[in-house]
Amino acid sequence: WWEARALTSVRMSLDMADPLLGRDASYYLFHLPWQRVLHTFATTLVVVMALVVGALYVAVGAVRRQGRRMQITGLARMHLGALLVMLALALFWGYRLEPAEYVAGIHGVPFDVILTRVRVPVARLLSALALAAAASSLLWIWLERAILPIAMWSVLAGASIVGHYIAPAFAAAVRAPEEVAFADDAGMRADFERVAYGLPRSVTAATEWMPGGPLPDWDRATIWDGFAVSVALDRANPVYLATRALDHEAAQRTRDLTWEEVHRGALRAASGVFAVAADRSSAVGLPLFIPEPARPDVTTELVTEVGLGQARMWFAPGVRDFAVVEPADGVRHAVTVTGLAGRLAMAWVLQSARLLSTSSVPTGSSVLWERDVTSRMERYAPFARFGLAYPVVAGDALYWVATGYVSAEGFPGTRGVEWRGEGVRYLRGGLVGVVAAGSGETAVYLTEDADPLSRAWASLLPESVRPVGDVPSELRDHLRYPAELLTVQRGLLAPVGGSPSRIERDPLVLREVGRPDAPAWWLGTSPSDSVERLRRFAIVEGEGGAVRWFLDGTMRDVRPVLEVVDFSAWFEGTGPTRAARRLAAADSGTREIVGPVRSIPTASGLVHVRTVYESAEAPAAPAVRGVRAAWAGLDFAGATLGSIARDLEAAGPPDAAGARWDEARRWFERMDAARRGGDWGAFGEAYEALRRLMGSVLDSVP
Repeated sequence: WWEARALTSVRMSLDMADPLLGRDASYYLFHLPWQRVLHTFATTLVVVMALVVGALYVAVGAVRRQGRRMQITGLARMHLGALLVMLALALFWGYRLEPAEYVAGIHGVPFDVILTRVRVPVARLLSALALAAAASSLLWIWLERAILPIAMWSVLAGASIVGHYIAPAFAAAVRAPEEVAFADDAGMRADFERVAYGLPRSVTAATEWMPGGPLPDWDRATIWDGFAVSVALDRANPVYLATRALDHEAAQRTRDLTWEEVHRGALRAASGVFAVAADRSSAVGLPLFIPEPARPDVTTELVTEVGLGQARMWFAPGVRDFAVVEPADGVRHAVTVTGLAGRLAMAWVLQSARLLSTSSVPTGSSVLWERDVTSRMERYAPFARFGLAYPVVAGDALYWVATGYVSAEGFPGTRGVEWRGEGVRYLRGGLVGVVAAGSGETAVYLTEDADPLSRAWASLLPESVRPVGDVPSELRDHLRYPAELLTVQRGLLAPVGGSPSRIERDPLVLREVGRPDAPAWWLGTSPSDSVERLRRFAIVEGEGGAVRWFLDGTMRDVRPVLEVVDFSAWFEGTGPTRAARRLAAADSGTREIVGPVRSIPTASGLVHVRTVYESAEAPAAPAVRGVRAAWAGLDFAGATLGSIARDLEAAGPPDAAGARWDEARRWFERMDAARRGGDWGAFGEAYEALRRLMGSVLDSVP
């Protein structure tokens, strides 16, 4: 509970009040959590005390039954009466907090008319009854007759059951759905969710976002997929900048590892960083390696490591065991083993008796632990939870970078989402964690224009959270849009079912399984942004596989920016699921390895591409065979995306009128089928889609 206590000292106004209680939204982030902690402790303490004291009085005979009456001694009555007064006051406190908890969404109650007209008045009534129960319990201390407190506590219990469960259900049952919902609920929710989840202020129409025109130059666009690079490098992480990793469990399956091998020998740390050109391949389709990331045009077909000043990665994802290092290893930040007391303390902390032996750990040696970079960041900044760390080479050093997320259980006017197995109503990625792979130096930075909760922690812990200006210049271009946040943002626009996209290994063939519309990384431009950036694209598909929303998440000047494009009125809205089926037709009957479908926005619509690799038996590396693309009802194939772009441009822009007419015909067929089947809900949906497609306005007249 220390986090909730620390946030109470934050003095920050969000200048937006909830529409029911009129409290500033900062109250729900910085003050309500601590009040709930205190109330929970107080209630638990009083209940436990009352049960224990009551049981003890029964055991000694101070509370006993004689005939049909309960006999209680004067001292026991005074003691139990005081505890009942304390319990009633704790309930009073809880009922007073209930309206704020309802507004924050902590109890999962919808923000509607039932909340304002039933639940909040009931909470206020129950708080008054709790005070009456406290007064009756106080009188019982002096009056022997227990009829008054029994009656008041019975009334309070009955009113609580009726008010919390029966009355709201009955009130919702006697009202029509349109009478329950607030008329301005969507507008209010949009303002609060913009703060809670980083959603943009406005949505761009696809017709404005893609005005038409020439296609971009894709000669340097990505054709390699991460899973194929993983196979090519053999046991390397599936990224374009890949690193070797320690896997003690895999080594243990082949032979028994000794303590010296794991903690003092070759298995202390991994070494080996590889850079692969993601936009081209060799003449036979194999990866091209880059010895110096600062000179990406210099490539070789030989498997070549990147030269680093510190070759060993003492700190990396998944490294759990401690390491004993010598002065010759060149590690600056390590704890030196000194004296018997120091050895005892270290052996206790790391649960290893071998640290007491000078033969296993010579005097003058040092010990490194907390070497898993994600857990290291979270120990350094325990108020945040960090995402998947990715490697970055800056200068001659390797760094691990990860997004730091902050969340809150309650926030007014927002929908709840599930994140890492927890229900939250506030989630932002306003922090960046950096760990040096060679030294373990750890830093956490605040992004530009960060959210209120991240800024609050930065103000509370300025020694731990550095300002955005301190981000090293060589790392700025490698920061990524928060991937987990984009997944949540996509789900808020339209809930997406099913499991996320994944790559499954087959003994002979790698094949894509899962959702084709899984978010994907893309290095390039967009119709509204001519600067080449690392982007996180995500698509929300509607009925029939048509694109409903397109999300473009980028980092601009160390600031995460999300652009949401509405495709509901776009004439060519084919989504990746439908495009995957089209492209799969060309793959049928072959043993090729196909990568996932990626959707790339251009000024003339979405182009869906996938890379095709030569089929090969494991453990041989896959070789690029070519790239296939689907665009505006046309299919293309080429050696690179640059050649496909030239073919697309030669084909000319899509026939907007013809495509719009085909789309209108499909919606009319659905509308007519729904009319004949009596499915008026589907009829209305098709009618609305047809109306938007034709550009009609509401309530049009002949």
